[in-house]
This record gives sequence, C-alpha cells and structure tokens, in this order.
Amino acid sequence: MNYNELGNLIIKNTGGQDNILNLEHCATRLRFTIKNIAKVNISELKDLNGVIAVKQNNNSIQVIIGQEVENVYDAIVKNYSFNKNNSVQNESNKNKESIVIKILRTIAECMVPVLPAIIGTGMLSALLSVLVACRILSSDSETYKILNLMATSAMYFLPFMAAVTSAKRFGVSKFITMAVVATMLHADFLTLASGGGDYAYILSVIPIRIVKYKSQIIPVIFIAYIQGYIEKAVKKLVPNMFKVILEPMAIFFTTCLLALVVIGPIGAYAGDLLSNVLQLLIGNYGWLVCAIIAGTRSFVVSTGMHYALQSVAIANFASLGFDNYYGGAVLAGTIGLAAAVLGILFKSKDNKVRQITASSGFTALMGITEPAIYGVFFKYRACLAAASISGFTGGAISGLLGVNSYGMAPVGLTTLALFAGDTFINTIITITVSAVLGFVIAFVLYKDEEAGDIREVK
Repeated sequence: MNYNELGNLIIKNTGGQDNILNLEHCATRLRFTIKNIAKVNISELKDLNGVIAVKQNNNSIQVIIGQEVENVYDAIVKNYSFNKNNSVQNESNKNKESIVIKILRTIAECMVPVLPAIIGTGMLSALLSVLVACRILSSDSETYKILNLMATSAMYFLPFMAAVTSAKRFGVSKFITMAVVATMLHADFLTLASGGGDYAYILSVIPIRIVKYKSQIIPVIFIAYIQGYIEKAVKKLVPNMFKVILEPMAIFFTTCLLALVVIGPIGAYAGDLLSNVLQLLIGNYGWLVCAIIAGTRSFVVSTGMHYALQSVAIANFASLGFDNYYGGAVLAGTIGLAAAVLGILFKSKDNKVRQITASSGFTALMGITEPAIYGVFFKYRACLAAASISGFTGGAISGLLGVNSYGMAPVGLTTLALFAGDTFINTIITITVSAVLGFVIAFVLYKDEEAGDIREVK
C-alpha cells in the first residue's frame, strides 16, 4: 500500500486541506472534523483501495482503514497541516443531538487519547497475573512489587491524564486543569479530615468530602467544562494591568475550590450510585446485561460509543479492583463476530469475499473488530445474524457463570491473559460457545449470491 498516495486521495475527497478543521486517529479509523460537509465525496472515499468503509456523523467523517491507519495518518500529517481549533464547528448539526448522545460523545472524546496507557498497563497487569499463577514470580518479591507499581500507575493517575484530554476538548488551560486534579490526587489530601472522618472544612464552615479520586474521570470532565466558564468570567473581570499575576491564580483557586467542594463530591456520589446500581443489576440480571452488551457490540462500535461505555468498566475497576461483567461480554461479542466472519470465509467460493473475510476475521480474533464490522458484518445478513445471536448467547453465559477481567485492552485471543484467575475456565466456556455458534450459523446461512452492500452504514 502506497500510504502517501492513499493519504493524498483521502484529503482530496474530503474537500482538501482547507476543508479540514482537525484530524485524529484511533486503532483503525481516521477521524476528520469537516468545515463544509457538502465538499466531501463519500462515494469516492468508499471506493479507494485501502479504505474499508466511511462513516459520516454530522460534520465529522470517519475513514476506516484498519491496522494500517497509523501509517496513513503519518503520511497525511507529514504533507498537510490542519487548524486544530475544534470550537469552529457546525453548531446547528451538533445541537440536533440528544443530551445523552452529547454526553456520551464527550466522554468518548476524552477517553480515546488515554486508551494506549490503559491498554499498555493493563496488559502488563495481565502478564503479572499469569507469572504469579504459573509460580514463575512471587507476589511477595521486590520484582513483582516494582512491576505491579508500573502496571497500576495508569489507573491510579487516570484523572491526571483525563485532565489533559478534557482540557483540550473544552479549550481551557490544560496546566491549570492538571494542577486542580493534582490537588485532588495529592497524597496529603486523604489525611486532611481530623479524627479520620469523611470531611474537612475551610474556615470551619465549607465542607470538603475526602474522596479517593484515583481512577475517576467523570469529575475531571466536569471540572474542565466548568473551568471554561470560569476562565471567561475571570478574563472579563480582571484588569489588564493585573492579568499576568491575578488571572491564573483566580482561575485556579475558583476552579479548585469548586472541584473540591462541589464537582468532585457530586462525581464521587454519582460514581458510587452507578457502581451500586451496576452491582445490583449484575447480581440479579447479570446474564441479561452481559447478553445485551455482547449481542449489540458491533452496532455500538459502529457508533463509536464503546469508548464512552469503557468509563463504566473503569468505575467497576475502581470499586472492585477488577471487572466482573463488561470484559467477558465484550470478549463473547468479539469472538462471535470473528467466528461468523471465518464461517463465511470457509463457505464462500468468491475470491474477493475470501480475501476480505480472511484478513478481517483473523484481525477480529486479535481484538480489532472494525474491519470485520464494516467489511463483513454490515454487508452480509448471515454475518449480522450469526454475530448477534452468538454474541447474545455467549454474553448470557458469561453473565451466568461469571467472568472476571483484571486489566483493560482490546479483548481477543492475544489478550486472554487479562482473564487469568479463578473464573478463567468460565472464560473458555464463553468463547467456545460464541465461536461455535458464530461459525456454524454463518456457514449455514451464507450464500455467495448475497454478496454486496445490503446495509448502508451512515
């Protein structure tokens, strides 16, 4: 693949450099923020060799490339530069979104850049679990303690990293946001309450709830959002001759005070409520929750909302120290999809279909599902039916038996170590059922004459 040529063609068909406000990428997609959506040639983008699919959402375009996305991204940014002021967007289109979608999208935008750190440390945590389980490494050794410190660092300081992404999302001073969050994570913060109580007081009147803010991201997003209004107000009120001295202090102090007294505690209470509700649901309807997550996995990924849902799993980690529902359900949905795609591979006699299913099916087995979703799932009824049914069934089994994960990463065969523990046999049962059902249903239902785009992803 000629990355420079593909990059040039993508830019050309998105309306040229001047029509692009911002460009980012995730594991498989180029994410464009577009100035004038009418200048984008969607049909030409879809037909480009190397482009799996294209997804439009208001004034944003997602070009699904697959595992080569980083190379294409590097080729583009080497030859082009874009205005990264994300505030210049089509507000009329954004206002059409419901408040729920706006909130989920904002959480996703703040979460995506942090994922490499979470995945990297999560995989190290999984590796440590395997080494301890195999008695290669003792949990009492200094080596283990040092490696475990490394493995838990990202989750512990997740709010600090979220401060950077949230500040960027809302266009505020990231260093002030980081300083506010640093106050909340300060080692001495938990010792402020006299007599070991839950509250400390400013001037003996203003209460501050003493909360462990490690692993929390929702309060941080709210802090950055409120900081935007504080910055605007302070810049209007402070005289120009005192701006350099007073403005940073006023913004920091006001934001920090609100964070400690109002935003942080509310976020903590909301997190406690969410965790309790989840555990109640899992305790009574865990099989149904997991079945829905797994059965709808491919649809959710196609909207990009799976990044927002990961914040729920993080809350579970913060509460229990592991995840007892989300990872197992996602694994069931992922393996079910991969098996369905491979079922079509073994049934089809069409060389083009076999090429697409071979590459995207084995990629999905490794945990990267977008190529399979856009290249096969939304194209063939057999795959859509097989992946949904196998995911729903496998997810229900994971919820009934109980499947725990001890780290976060794109789940697949290469990351099974994340599930190493007391429930590992339940993990094997879950993926076996998902794989067999997905493969058999797709193999039985698929016919080569159904090839073609039968479902358009908008």
